[in-house]
Amino acid sequence: MSEDLGRNVDNVRVNVGRGGFDSGYGWGCGPGGYGGGLAAAVGAAIGAALFRRFGFGDGDGGAAVNQLTDDMLLSKLGNIEGQIGISTGQIQNGLLQQTLALNGSLSGVKDAVTNSGFMNLQATNGVAQAVQSVGCSIKEAVRGDGEATRALISAQFQAQQSEKINALAAEVIELRNEGRMQKQTHDINLNVTNLQNQISNQAQANTQVTLDRLATGLAALTSQVSRQSEVIFNSGTMAASGNQRLSQTNVG
Repeated sequence: MSEDLGRNVDNVRVNVGRGGFDSGYGWGCGPGGYGGGLAAAVGAAIGAALFRRFGFGDGDGGAAVNQLTDDMLLSKLGNIEGQIGISTGQIQNGLLQQTLALNGSLSGVKDAVTNSGFMNLQATNGVAQAVQSVGCSIKEAVRGDGEATRALISAQFQAQQSEKINALAAEVIELRNEGRMQKQTHDINLNVTNLQNQISNQAQANTQVTLDRLATGLAALTSQVSRQSEVIFNSGTMAASGNQRLSQTNVG
């Protein structure tokens, strides 16, 4: 743009002294008295200033151009060239300021994205630590409940076994007194063995059922905590992406 303005000013300077000759027209800008762009506008102004009648008449307009007028016109053209240089510098300065502002905005977006990612990472680490802590607490609680349940079951079955053994012992004493000790002793021993096996199997079955229930509850709770952790992580990522899109929109 500045190069085109400079060429137009040079055309005006060259053609100033030519206006008014031959046909008496004082335009002096471009071929045939007409130019384009800034050269045409400046030439028209110069022609109007020098030739009040715009060169129409007997061709005496060219004689009015003297050395003093040429110096004044050249001085004005120099001022125009200076203003063109100032305008060019202002344009370049404006472009530089816009470039610096754009770079600053991009740097701010980068910092925001980095901070958001770091915060998401911290949140994820916090969730992982919380899940681990909850898991350890659950394991301790399950272990404690299992021990207490096992002790309770053992105490109950031992009490029942003691009652049955006492009853069988009383029956043995009675049978011994009746002279049927041998046969009844065998039957009693068999019953005692069967009873002990039954009690042991029942205790193991009850203990296994209790442990299975506790394990199922622990698995469900662990799955719920994992889903909550995933929801928290996905919510932080979507915010960071939203912030990034908003920052890019503001920069554009």
